[in-house]
Amino acid sequence: MNEQPDTRQDPSNLLKLIDDVDSHDNDANLIEDNVLELKELMGVRTALEGFRDQVKAAGVDGLDPVAKELMRVNPAMLKQNLPANASLESIDIGGEEITFEDFSSALKGVGDRISAVIQKLIDMAKQFASRIMSGVETVKTQSEQLLDQLRNRGKSKASMELHDGEREITIDSPGILFADGKFCLDECRSEQEVIKFFLQQWPKYANDQINRAKKMISEYDVESGNSDNFNSNAGFIGNHESLVGNIKTVVLPGNKQIGFKYVALGPELVDAEGAAEAPGSHSFAVRTEAEIQGTLRKNIATMDAMGKMFKEEADVLQNMTTLSQALMGLENRRGETVWKSAREGLDEISNVMMDLITRLKPNYDPIVRHLARVGTARNAACRKEMAALA
Repeated sequence: MNEQPDTRQDPSNLLKLIDDVDSHDNDANLIEDNVLELKELMGVRTALEGFRDQVKAAGVDGLDPVAKELMRVNPAMLKQNLPANASLESIDIGGEEITFEDFSSALKGVGDRISAVIQKLIDMAKQFASRIMSGVETVKTQSEQLLDQLRNRGKSKASMELHDGEREITIDSPGILFADGKFCLDECRSEQEVIKFFLQQWPKYANDQINRAKKMISEYDVESGNSDNFNSNAGFIGNHESLVGNIKTVVLPGNKQIGFKYVALGPELVDAEGAAEAPGSHSFAVRTEAEIQGTLRKNIATMDAMGKMFKEEADVLQNMTTLSQALMGLENRRGETVWKSAREGLDEISNVMMDLITRLKPNYDPIVRHLARVGTARNAACRKEMAALA
């Protein structure tokens, strides 16, 4: 048998896996900024209602000098948080007339802005998904092109035969293809398990929780202001640890796992605790072309499945839109509340629902982005193997 040279340290065979999919770190910051704006607007609305209550209580006798001075200072501090259509400029704080209707108009503008911010959060999620999917499609296209190259090779030579098995390539920084100490170039089961969960169980669960929230809103008695029953039911939404217990134990390539910020809601990508670290480099025997083709086919199937994941996420986001609309419908019934305690109850309901809307967001983005990085790494390793077999 002819002796084959040791190719492990050949510079052309030293492959460093590079992330070809943008990380988009700014996405999380944009979402956080909008959530913060939402909370600020809720605070502005509560303050304006307090001012309006003072005007109403003053009646025909008008505000006393102390109350007027408070209303001169505090609304000015709120102006920077108000949208254009909720300006306090029309309220003559220094004049004799400060009307109930002026504050009501400003409150409507704040309510419209709250609705717009919620919709913006949902629309942003859709935009991020579309952008990430373009990267997923690129990974899939690369796999298909490599597969075509292998097929064309097979027409010119008996390339599917076993080779001598002594040729090797070395990957530097191979962590993206290691899961708990195991090299998973051709092992996709953990990814498939996670994708299946987010294709089936979780979106079904999320939509069920959204529908429950909408039912709670429709059944809430605005006039009574009694939110005890509402809060009791709200405590169960998203609070089902048994749904996510198994998926949280799966270790993905790159030593990542699925976590949940709020028991069973708010899926996120986290570092796998206690997982064996990947080596600094990894050498392995070049596989046959048939084996490489098998890996590429798995990669294509994984990318296709991730596209379906985003379709499920889009359905959840659309249902979230109907939830926000139901909430705004409840907000628009504030005029029915005669008693201050009833409005306070409505405030509590609104705050609970605003928080729930941010928790219900699917946030598939970091999960899909990471799996696309794994797919990119598989393509790179297969490409290097093909070069060694040429």
